[in-house]
Amino acid sequence: MRRLTLGSTIMTCWRLRSLVLAGALGMASAAWLTAKRAEPAAFAEMIRSGKLVALVNNVPSHNRHYRASLRPELTAAGHLAAWRVLVETPDGNAPARPTLVMHSWMPEAPSVKGDQPKVFYLGAGTFRVDELRFSRPGWWNVGVTISDAGVTDSLAFNLIVP
Repeated sequence: MRRLTLGSTIMTCWRLRSLVLAGALGMASAAWLTAKRAEPAAFAEMIRSGKLVALVNNVPSHNRHYRASLRPELTAAGHLAAWRVLVETPDGNAPARPTLVMHSWMPEAPSVKGDQPKVFYLGAGTFRVDELRFSRPGWWNVGVTISDAGVTDSLAFNLIVP
């Protein structure tokens, strides 16, 4: 008969915990890899209904020089057409002549880079953004750099795409 010691009991517990953790990670990975990507119409519906987990409204820049919001632009049929970025100074005014540079990526998978969005200034602190797409489910970070009158600052929008 084998005698149990404190050391052997601890090792058995660690092995059991490791097996349970490996199994849970394996099942979560399989579920994530086999999950269907949301169709653009479904994505637009999630935005409209507020089911998209996102930090996109009134986001302050890192040094508090600007605030920005990311808004979807939907077609009459309810499909996602483009995005709008609304930029303002802390006192609520539109910057005089701002420029905007954007990029997207997945922090949990740094090798996944989004497309380089095209940004068009419409006036009064409003930009139209084309080609901002999220190619797979997960956490997306949309980095924004804003420059105006020699003041440059950055911020990030975060979205969880189901």
